Amino acid sequence: MKYFKYVFSLFVLLLLSCNDQKIIDESADAISEGDICSVISVPLSVDADSRMGYSYQSKSKKGLKAVWKIGDIISVNPNPCVLGEDKEYALRSDCDDKETGVFCNADGFKSSVKSNLWCVYYPGKTIKNDIDFHNFSYEGQTQDGDNSLAHLAKYHSMRIYNYYGQSTTVSMPETMNFKGDNVYQSSCIKFELSGFNLGANYKPIEISISNYNENGFVESPFFLRNGWYSYADNSSVTLEDNPAQSSLSLQLKNCKKNPESITAYMMISNMPITLKKGKLRITIKAEKNGTVKYVYADKTLSANKALYDATDSESPYYGGRLNTIKVTSGWETDTRSRSTDYSDDGVVTTHHAHTKGNGKLNVIIMGDGFRDSEMTSYATQMERAYDNFFAVEPYKSLKDYFNVYSVNVVSEMSSDVTASSNGAVGKNAITKLGTQMTNGSTRVTGNQDMVMYYAKMCLTSSTGGNMSVAAAKTALEDAVLIVMINANCYAGTCHYAYSSGQDYGKGYGIGYQPLGKAISTFTAEEICKYTMIHETGGHGFGKLGDEYGATGSAIPAYYDEKKESLATMHSYGVATNVSVYSSQKSNMYWSDLFGLGTGKNYYENKEGLGAYSGAWTYAAGYFSRPTDNSLMNVQWNPDGQQFNAPSRRAIYHHIMRAAGVYADKATAFANFFEWDSAHPVQFLEQSNQLESKHEIKSRGVEQILPLEPPVLMKGKWIRGHYVE
Repeated sequence: MKYFKYVFSLFVLLLLSCNDQKIIDESADAISEGDICSVISVPLSVDADSRMGYSYQSKSKKGLKAVWKIGDIISVNPNPCVLGEDKEYALRSDCDDKETGVFCNADGFKSSVKSNLWCVYYPGKTIKNDIDFHNFSYEGQTQDGDNSLAHLAKYHSMRIYNYYGQSTTVSMPETMNFKGDNVYQSSCIKFELSGFNLGANYKPIEISISNYNENGFVESPFFLRNGWYSYADNSSVTLEDNPAQSSLSLQLKNCKKNPESITAYMMISNMPITLKKGKLRITIKAEKNGTVKYVYADKTLSANKALYDATDSESPYYGGRLNTIKVTSGWETDTRSRSTDYSDDGVVTTHHAHTKGNGKLNVIIMGDGFRDSEMTSYATQMERAYDNFFAVEPYKSLKDYFNVYSVNVVSEMSSDVTASSNGAVGKNAITKLGTQMTNGSTRVTGNQDMVMYYAKMCLTSSTGGNMSVAAAKTALEDAVLIVMINANCYAGTCHYAYSSGQDYGKGYGIGYQPLGKAISTFTAEEICKYTMIHETGGHGFGKLGDEYGATGSAIPAYYDEKKESLATMHSYGVATNVSVYSSQKSNMYWSDLFGLGTGKNYYENKEGLGAYSGAWTYAAGYFSRPTDNSLMNVQWNPDGQQFNAPSRRAIYHHIMRAAGVYADKATAFANFFEWDSAHPVQFLEQSNQLESKHEIKSRGVEQILPLEPPVLMKGKWIRGHYVE
């Protein structure tokens, strides 16, 4: 009988702990050298604030161990990327409760089977190849009773590989150890919680952790599946998405009522996790006769902390870490309302189906910070965003080339920001898309992974795009994504990418904006409307540059770099409404729009088309804009609520090329004037008022800052996770 001697320790690791003020080494029973055969252990830095920085240590460290049990199965595969090549090996009965396991298979591998890469997986019933290991999920963990380890084995995944070189093939080795740099496995978090008072007859039913940054907004550092990117980028295999998560939770059952303490364990992915400077929050959910309450405690993070060996440049994906979080006091009751009904989450609505073109233009709308009880308001905001996007030309008249969908996103909590003149300060609400704003700034960010996750849901849903997963991924490469944040403040930012292989601005755009707030004579709805058109319609789809400038005479940072890159960006269809400054109109990118129409000055007379100094966030004398004002400049003035001709042409070009109407730029440009003059827009000021103006346009409403410049996303998407 073929046998496979498997040497293993589930985790023999250093425990880390927290107390009220700092994180310290924990006393634990030592595991003797003779008790173990292989060890991955991790130390704690002498720095009390180094909460989760790890490195490998010798096998004499303190830790938590597990043993092989009857019923354990491993799988062995000589072709880890191939289905059906694996063999299962079951633990021999005399190895029960031992750290060293001998695994048997009556058939074994034929002696002729050789490979240059042998992989071993646990649990072998569910993990038989690298695809299974990547797709292994940590969702649904439930601990039965206090201080129980019984649930851990089901959620502990391991992968060990032996690589012998491309030109070397060998038979399966008979002995392998779970140790060293060829091992990938789950990590674990241990909770030691005390000092709380849940109240009489309240039973703890859940523990969760979350991470907040210095501005009070929730971060998304966690993952629910395994991975390591060198393999996950392989497009020849199908892997489940692994988007970043804002929290992790462990379910509890059969706990005592109002216990004095809780000891619990939760397995986590081998993915590298970095907690952001701010605080780590531990929350206990308790229940009594259907009534739910929450208590929480915060631990300060004085710097970013990595839950992996940050010094390891080769692979931070080894896993095998145990972190103990110990809290003895500082608990507070959280009285904020939370969602309890998530049945509406993921429901997709089609607002408009294309009737022209090839159907490849998709607008996807979603919201963040809406609880289950706010979904009626959510639906109203989705309809409003749809109407606003198509409120101005050329979108207004070209709407039939687009599909428009919205998807319900039910957050655990409502957005609870405190608005400032510009931007906002967070109050620690946990929202599904993790949107964040900053006090005194118009910048907005979010969990791009979750935005793309819901966008893909839109395109694959039978009530949405009804696409295959592969088709949806392709469609998202040129989709327009609108995220409406349930917060009444002024801010807005677009995050976008563009393709160097096309000349019409192809590439996705994610436009974030809150619901606005009334400023001066402008209503919140107006602020929201023109912010969205500027960010998503202008930057996200049109790939337009900002036409506002700055004051000052000093040569700004990165000017030479941006000047040199502009011609290249123009060739990709990006920022075609901005040119390098020149006193000659003939040097403008839009020079072919001068002298058109019966009077040879159609756009000059209609909207003051010219060469105006000051654009792309730079002061006068560096870059030029086409008109004194437009939607890409000061939206809050009446003459700033339309796209100018070069911007309309850029949007028209993108639509006609992506929809398959025209095959090249020359044809689209040649047809633009005829189409545009048949769909005129009204600029309130005329050329005789504008032509002599070569200065930065005033904001009009002085307390409103310019909207944040767009953020160019240069990274790549791997399994639904954005990697810089």
